[in-house]
Amino acid sequence: MGVDRTPTPNAPDVIEALGKTPTEFEVVNIHLSRPDEREDFRLANGRIDAKNILLRDLITFAYDVEDDWVRGGEKWLESDRYDITAKTQPTESSDTLRVMVQSMLADRFKMKVHKEAQPVAVYGLTVNKSKLQEADPKSRSECVRRAVDGALTLTCTNTTMAQFATKIRDVARGYLEHPVVDLTGLKGGYDFTVAWAPRNRVMGTGRPAEVATVDTSPVPTAVDRPVALTLYEAVSRQLGLKLATQKHPMPVVVIDHLKGHRLRIELR
Repeated sequence: MGVDRTPTPNAPDVIEALGKTPTEFEVVNIHLSRPDEREDFRLANGRIDAKNILLRDLITFAYDVEDDWVRGGEKWLESDRYDITAKTQPTESSDTLRVMVQSMLADRFKMKVHKEAQPVAVYGLTVNKSKLQEADPKSRSECVRRAVDGALTLTCTNTTMAQFATKIRDVARGYLEHPVVDLTGLKGGYDFTVAWAPRNRVMGTGRPAEVATVDTSPVPTAVDRPVALTLYEAVSRQLGLKLATQKHPMPVVVIDHLKGHRLRIELR
């Protein structure tokens, strides 16, 4: 068979047969919470069960942004709490559910938003004196996290700095309460391993880890700790990179219009 052959076109009704990605829930129930209810949010099998939640929290889920990346709105966003149940097919992905929640917010709360770049707190990943090894571009791109002798390791092959920035946040959330942004300017993939101690081990129980700012060293200082590296120290010493908090423009969600609900709403 020749590789240059023109592929056979799809039948006219093939898209309809496959079905479109749904944008709305099949069932939605919304009502104000009772004062004594406990806050809870569950997402499983195409179903959202939310109890006593702020609408702001639902917006952060819908648009997959950080808690403080939602701007604007009325004061009741910080006080009114809702119980929300929404159902769709159990096979729908989390991304599809986010789109459905966006549609629900627009329909039920008349919400209108736009995104714009505003300065927010992030961890900037920059270069100090790189110790990274360039990867074979044909090798598989992956990062594997392991726990070895009380330390955590992340071994990456053919990994870009943008990919590393995303991955390190996922595996080291004890240290990183803000997103990590690649500001290294490094292109291509690299092979490297970084090993650090869990935060509670090096900082002590109940002692908050010190976090570098843009104007100071990224290496926190702990008192009476064993010989073990914090994440910031490990990134600096082993990779020749630097993790430091700073303000950086990121796409935040700005609320243009929102209407609160005081009555129970049911759609079936």
